[in-house]
Amino acid sequence: MDAAAPLATLSSPTLQGLPTAAQPSINLHPGNAAKMWRTARGFESMFLNQMFELMNESVQADPNFGGGQAENIIRSMLSEQYGKQVTRHGGIGIASAVYQEMVRLQEGGR
Repeated sequence: MDAAAPLATLSSPTLQGLPTAAQPSINLHPGNAAKMWRTARGFESMFLNQMFELMNESVQADPNFGGGQAENIIRSMLSEQYGKQVTRHGGIGIASAVYQEMVRLQEGGR
């Protein structure tokens, strides 16, 4: 998308469930809004990944699988995918909050 493209009104499936007063009233370039949503979702995914990693530390390795370095790697990869999937399917609200804060900061910089 080029810089001359018209501005798009802020819109997102995640924000549509919020009360009207909570929705930011700023016009963003569609490319900027998409980048900010990707960043916000990436942050939520990373946060959830860390939560799942901490949860996995309390789970004992199954003796049938032997544990070891390979199991630690697989658990880490599994935690990352859990974080991505939870975020992809609505998340826990962090992405919306981060996105709204980024929009607020953009609005303040104008």
